[in-house]
Amino acid sequence: MRYSVQSCLQEGCEVLILRDEATDSEAAVAAGIGANLFRCRLQGEEWIEPAPNFKTLAQRSSEFGTPLLWPPGRVHRGVFHYDGREYRLPLNEGANHLHGELRRLPWNLVNQSASEGQGATVVLSIHTRRNAQIACYYPHEVELRVTYRLREGQLTGLLEAVNEGETPAPFGFGLHPYFTVRGEASRWRLRLPVLACYDLNEHGIAVERPRSHSLCARLQDGLWLSEWPQERAFYVFQCEPGIKRCLLERLGRSGEEAPVRRVMTLDDAFPYLAIFRPEWAQAVSVEPWSCITDAYQSPLPPAWTGASGLAPGECRTYRWHWQAESLSNEDQRSEQESSGRGSAWNKR
Repeated sequence: MRYSVQSCLQEGCEVLILRDEATDSEAAVAAGIGANLFRCRLQGEEWIEPAPNFKTLAQRSSEFGTPLLWPPGRVHRGVFHYDGREYRLPLNEGANHLHGELRRLPWNLVNQSASEGQGATVVLSIHTRRNAQIACYYPHEVELRVTYRLREGQLTGLLEAVNEGETPAPFGFGLHPYFTVRGEASRWRLRLPVLACYDLNEHGIAVERPRSHSLCARLQDGLWLSEWPQERAFYVFQCEPGIKRCLLERLGRSGEEAPVRRVMTLDDAFPYLAIFRPEWAQAVSVEPWSCITDAYQSPLPPAWTGASGLAPGECRTYRWHWQAESLSNEDQRSEQESSGRGSAWNKR
């Protein structure tokens, strides 16, 4: 059979492995560590920077693979207010809270299936009220369900959040994929549909509306990773509305890996992108977020931060899609040629 799903224990962690034999594609999910998609190969191309072992992934769950963030970003001193209530999140990064706790907790397997028509699929869930580690500081009944599907050498993700309680619940979601970029940074080019950049204060809070930035234009046109600004490793951007295509391209050279374009397509539930270059891995993280970092503490209106809540009975969905595309000779421009190129977002 072309598609399959295997469930197994690896180093004591429950792991689900989705396979598409026809395209040399495989996706591995650590159900026991935040439903983290810790390994992904699409059409023979490795996409994700994995942790060296599961102990490291468990201890540093925001630094490898594809952590699910809830909420994304930092919360200064772990405190924020919503709908007249104070929330105190656990401090997991010095005096701050970082990226939520769902990324390190075990998720429950709801369903797994494999068929010629639907590909290989797994569904996992976690319920905030039924998890004592979350319920103690987040007194809401929210179920989160994530679906990963591998089909035709492409990966699709879906996050569904449902408020089963009777009160509005603060909510923010993001992905933190560490896309591996082995080799020379001058071979990798990033193209993103970003419009404006947020400036954060010393506490990591946005106090002014995002502004146009030269880096936005460079990312729209195609920024070589060798030109990434050295003064900062982390940026938060406001994106173009609607469906978004984020491109990470590797140019080929004689005797080296073939050129490829990695495409991450996002639905309009992700208005923001965070870009991060880690010091501990040859990777770049292109993070789709539903809200900016520390959205509830920002003095900006919700229209500029994404701060929002789930109403009782409301279901919110977030979709993303990964696929590889071939690069034509025309696409393989030199660094000098690409510097004057216009935006590619409406051309593809």
